[in-house]
Amino acid sequence: MSFSGGDGRTQTTEMNENKNDGMNESKGNNDPIYDENIETIDVGLKFRIDELSAINSVDQSYSIYGVMDYDWIATEKDKQELERLTNEDKLNEYEPHWIPHCEPKNAVEAEINPEHWDTDCAYKIETINGVDYNVKRVLYKGTFKEPFELENFPFDVQDLSFVFGAMEGDHGKMVNFVPSRMHNGQFFTIEETYSALAEWDIVSLMVDEELIHWKDVFKQYIGENELVSERIVFRAQVRRRSKAVMTRIIFW
Repeated sequence: MSFSGGDGRTQTTEMNENKNDGMNESKGNNDPIYDENIETIDVGLKFRIDELSAINSVDQSYSIYGVMDYDWIATEKDKQELERLTNEDKLNEYEPHWIPHCEPKNAVEAEINPEHWDTDCAYKIETINGVDYNVKRVLYKGTFKEPFELENFPFDVQDLSFVFGAMEGDHGKMVNFVPSRMHNGQFFTIEETYSALAEWDIVSLMVDEELIHWKDVFKQYIGENELVSERIVFRAQVRRRSKAVMTRIIFW
């Protein structure tokens, strides 16, 4: 059984409107966060948590096994390179000319590995609704941290956040995260079948995006350079099963 965050496209429309509002406000202050010379690329994402476990109220941490699927437009150079390698029977050597990277920001431990497709390569081109996209899949195993609100224990509701950010200054390109084209606009799902959630119920899934203006944050390190990157937060809201906790306390 899987739990989905609903219509990712609707969420994205709202988030993009928020980002545009912030962008216009910055431009009004004569401090643009977007450089018109920087190419903006839409990168489709779907974050699927296959196992959510070890929700620890003491350490305020939680662990996952998960998968992140990426898709982005395949350029003519990419398609020509794939055709050349196909003719030379070297499909396992295919690598797009530009590759997006999404780094976990609130993980205390993380093991990240690319998954290889049936071509024995980490990348391939798929045609989705008549458009050619590069696709890649990354496997995550890690422990994340987020401050817990325990004032209402054992009747508490927690937000388990998974924060990912695009690499800053990624070869002069600006990344804009959008719902996955590979998965019909889905952004975030959790597979409950293999999740160890004996004491928790999943209430909802949410996705937030924001632009980080690194000049303001790290101006002492980067000087006057305008570095902007996208950050995306996948958030699972879970409610503790108070009856199970109270029963355990009574018989302890």
